[in-house]
Amino acid sequence: MTLCADLPVSASTDMADAYYSVSLRRLWRNGSRQQKTGFLLAWLLSTVLSVSLGLAAVINAWSGLPLEFGGVAFYVSIYPPLLICSWWALCFGWGWGALPAYLSTLTLALYAGMPWYWALLFACGNPVGLGVMVLGYRAIAMPCLLTSWRALVFFLQMVFVGCMFSSAAALVWCYTNQVDQVAVFAIWQGWWLGNFLQSVLLLAPLLALTWPQAEAWMLRHQQLLAVQPTESRKLVLRLMGALILSVLIYAFTTIWLGTESVDAQLRSGGLEGLGLAADRLSAMIWAFFWVIAFIALFMGMFGYQMFLHWHRTNTTLLQQLELANAELAQQARSDGLTGLANRQSTNQALADCWHNSRLRGEGAALLMLDIDLFKRINDEHGHVAGDKAIRKVAELLRKEVRSSDLAGRFGGEEFVLLLRRCEQHTALEVAERVRRHVEQALIDGEGDAPLRLTVSIGVAMMAGEDEDAEQWLRRADAALYRAKHLGRNQVVLAA
Repeated sequence: MTLCADLPVSASTDMADAYYSVSLRRLWRNGSRQQKTGFLLAWLLSTVLSVSLGLAAVINAWSGLPLEFGGVAFYVSIYPPLLICSWWALCFGWGWGALPAYLSTLTLALYAGMPWYWALLFACGNPVGLGVMVLGYRAIAMPCLLTSWRALVFFLQMVFVGCMFSSAAALVWCYTNQVDQVAVFAIWQGWWLGNFLQSVLLLAPLLALTWPQAEAWMLRHQQLLAVQPTESRKLVLRLMGALILSVLIYAFTTIWLGTESVDAQLRSGGLEGLGLAADRLSAMIWAFFWVIAFIALFMGMFGYQMFLHWHRTNTTLLQQLELANAELAQQARSDGLTGLANRQSTNQALADCWHNSRLRGEGAALLMLDIDLFKRINDEHGHVAGDKAIRKVAELLRKEVRSSDLAGRFGGEEFVLLLRRCEQHTALEVAERVRRHVEQALIDGEGDAPLRLTVSIGVAMMAGEDEDAEQWLRRADAALYRAKHLGRNQVVLAA
């Protein structure tokens, strides 16, 4: 009962980003007894109502009714089942509307005396038209809430295309009932024009009123839904082909049936029928003109909508690509365990800082930190505790850095803190504050007692004697080594 692939629906999925339908298999498997009974009972009642109204349309001869507009004679047919079936197809999936549409048309055809094999073919008209409409909504994922001009124009386009395809069944009706050529045009025009007017005047307000409730119901029962992702190139190409084909069908059928009707009028009426034939030809030409004008307008608006749709899609994809690239770039520069700068990006930042500070004559400080007795933590408390210790130190370092500074993990339990535009006394204050905060921190170990950490810190101010950033780094590392040698848990300033 659905056109969609049976894919899971997430709670965060936007209803405007994909085409949704109620899956019969999911309804049967995942639905509660109340859900199954309520939904299927409503659908069965709609099917019975559709069949009854279809029979009423035949019994009361609601087809090919003349309608005057601007001095031009049009023909319309009233077929209420299409209103019900279109609503089901657009709100809950093609199959839920196509089956009652087929049954109602088949029933009225058999009641009218049409041979059963022709009736089986004749009944396919409206389901095919509904399928083309649903194809459009699958390709574009346009909401059925007709509160915007884009949604309304798209709805009119899809309704017209669906009516063009379904009206082919009118030719089967005329052939099997041996309708004369004069009446064929009226029946065919009445079919598609009547369906179109019904959709515009009745279905559109009905959707505007009921779609919010239908959407809310689907959001509450997502376990019953199947979703088909949109923006498929094949779907869009099929939709464009359907639009073009519907225009060609309308143009060819109008000209063919109109000329046949005029010829039949001339042959049957002679000179007396000439005036009637001329009137019929004039009406046909003006009707053809106005419909083609509407088609041109709709096609132009559809092209504009497609442009906006693709523009938004491309913009969204580009934004997602930029975010993904930025995330990948950040991951390439960051340490996986701590989120601090990794060794490669730290070395690059050191080189840049060294060059810029020499050019501008600014001071800079480099702090190297090492967790004391880290191997003992791993051996006695496990690597999980060791990772917690590394992350805790990284967290404390992150709190000390300004936007211009850099905190990085240099490897293992060793860290670097780069302070740009920094004087010696400030660097020593920061180093002592980091040492004190680490000493006061508690780490949850595998045992009952929390772990305590200490760090040794070497501080090196950038000096004019440094030939490059590597020499600056070596001085900071030497200061760190002296802090370890002097008893750990202290700050040592490089010479």
